[in-house]
Amino acid sequence: MNNISMKSRTGLPISLTIFLGIAALTISILLVSIWRRNDYNVYSLSQLKWAAILTAVLFGAAYGLAFFQFHRIATAISLNELLRQAAIGVVVGLVASWFWPAAVPAVPLPGNLQIQALGQQNEAASGANVEIRKISNLDGSPIGLKRFQLSGEWKIQNGHLVSEGRQPGALAEYNGPIAGGVILELRYNLDAGQARVTLNGSSSQVDLYSDKGVSYPQAFGEAIWQNAGWQQKLATSLAFAFQIIGVAGLILLLWLPFRLKWRIRSALLILVLGLIFLSYLRIKLDYAQFNGGRAFRDTSTYVQTAMQPITSSSFWI
Repeated sequence: MNNISMKSRTGLPISLTIFLGIAALTISILLVSIWRRNDYNVYSLSQLKWAAILTAVLFGAAYGLAFFQFHRIATAISLNELLRQAAIGVVVGLVASWFWPAAVPAVPLPGNLQIQALGQQNEAASGANVEIRKISNLDGSPIGLKRFQLSGEWKIQNGHLVSEGRQPGALAEYNGPIAGGVILELRYNLDAGQARVTLNGSSSQVDLYSDKGVSYPQAFGEAIWQNAGWQQKLATSLAFAFQIIGVAGLILLLWLPFRLKWRIRSALLILVLGLIFLSYLRIKLDYAQFNGGRAFRDTSTYVQTAMQPITSSSFWI
């Protein structure tokens, strides 16, 4: 009983098949959460389609490898040794989750968003305008401006939600699914005033005055996470569990080949390097698609330096 059970006539033992399936699933979700997470450490539930594809690929590769190398695995590795390595992997996963919390899928839940132009302005401002260029959920999925109910002078102009702030009681209101919170791409300018953003009853006031015209995304939604429903709590708990088990699975899959032939270790090394390369490629592709606004807190010296040619010594020093 100390050794892994022998292979059946039709395939691997059910226990080993289940283990490979769980390892493939958790590793896939772990990789997708790292790959698709955003600056707020969340990602859309729709991204889990990539986890389904990756799970099938990893499970097929692991099952085929284990099937053809089962005799070597069963005779070289005892069940106790396998469980000991799995326990080490879980401990490493717990430590990793403590220092690098898992990215969490944001669950869309019914919510209410109200935006009010207060008609108030900074002493240096020349107006009380409020302009919102884009609205999205915290996971990055867009919220269409046409889904807002507009009152007073609020209007959609050139694809932006705008108000001149002359009717402080007027609202731009959205009722619908909200995933984790909202991100408003706000326009800061000399003629910008103040606005109140209320999300599910929790209000925040923002001053949009700036001596330079810039757009800057700002996230709202702390109350959503503090008062999360059972769906979001379940998704958060599963995300941490999958991260721990996924790290443990990765460690096991990296450890197993070192007990087998060098040929298998080489194949695994190529697989790991390939995944690293694909992750790096994804990051480079994301740069090309990045359309976020610049932070208005950038100093003029920083901006001047950033505009220097890359071959200039002043760019690097």
